[in-house]
Amino acid sequence: MKPSEQRLILLLLVLVGIFATAFTSMRMLAWQRTLDKKDRSVAMRQAEVEQMIVQIGKDKLHQKDDQPEIGNGPHQPKTGKPRGLHHHQFGFLHQPVGDVDCRGKG
Repeated sequence: MKPSEQRLILLLLVLVGIFATAFTSMRMLAWQRTLDKKDRSVAMRQAEVEQMIVQIGKDKLHQKDDQPEIGNGPHQPKTGKPRGLHHHQFGFLHQPVGDVDCRGKG
C-alpha cells in the first residue's frame, strides 16, 4: 500500500470518528432535553397537587359548620350544642316523627 493510500485511509477513519462523536453528542443532548422537560412537567404537576391540597384544606375549614351532617334531622346550632327534638316529636333513625296520638296527620 502506498503512503498516500495509508494517509487517505487514516483521514477517513479520523473523519468517521469525528462524525460518530458528533452524532452521539447530539443524541445525548436531545435525550437530556427530553429528561429536563419530563422533570419540569413532574415538578409542575406536584406544585398543582400541593396547591389543590392546600385549597381543599381551606375549603374544609370554611365549610365545617355550613351544612349539618344529617340533613333531615333536627339541625344543630353553630355553637355545637345539641338542641334535640321538639316536645311533640320523638326520633326514629334520626328522623323526627309527629305525636303518637295524632292519627291521620302525615
